[in-house]
Amino acid sequence: MGSRSWRGSEQETSAGRERGAATQAILMSVYRTLKLRGHHSIDVITEALRTCVTTGRLPTLPGQAVADG
Repeated sequence: MGSRSWRGSEQETSAGRERGAATQAILMSVYRTLKLRGHHSIDVITEALRTCVTTGRLPTLPGQAVADG
């Protein structure tokens, strides 16, 4: 019992995996949407997090990128 106590119960571990899987699915959806719209996902997400820290709100996803030239 002592060796398992730091990990929590199997139910807690399973719930954590489910939350992690849901989080990954959401992030992958955002990454894919940004890529399809022609944006560099890391730059957009970094700026969105900066905006969230500054204003307390997440901005909406940007629309289709405009091609140069």
